Amino acid sequence: MSGNTTSTGLRSGQGDSHAAFLSAVAIVFFVAGSFLGNLLSQSRLRHSHRIMFGLIASEIATVAGFQSSGLRNVYLEIALLCLAMGMTNPALSKIGAESVSLTFVTGTLSRIGGHLEMTFALVKEQAVGAVLGSVAVARDVTERIEQQRIGARRERLEGL
Repeated sequence: MSGNTTSTGLRSGQGDSHAAFLSAVAIVFFVAGSFLGNLLSQSRLRHSHRIMFGLIASEIATVAGFQSSGLRNVYLEIALLCLAMGMTNPALSKIGAESVSLTFVTGTLSRIGGHLEMTFALVKEQAVGAVLGSVAVARDVTERIEQQRIGARRERLEGL
């Protein structure tokens, strides 16, 4: 995603809106995939990781099917592949007790998707009282992020 982020900025600055749009589609669908992956992994669904891997496999299979049949839609293919890539980050955030960090920009975009999911979940639950709901959401998101940081520190220390 680092290249797509750089390309979007560069192409936009050069006035090449078509090339910038292709890269922007990749970024938007990556973040959407991360949001969806975090939504599934944080849900109470049984076997949520199996569901995620099934969705990822079906997205990749769909693109492979388009390629083998000669049907080509660049935007759809980029969207499906980046959606799958974004879903992979929350699906593979841990292997055993070890945290897995994939890359810097990709990780940042993945965290954006995770924070969007947290905000969505909290706002959904706080449908009554816009001001109180906003304060509660900000507090809950901050607490959840801090809990994640503490957990990551503990895992790193336990791994030493």
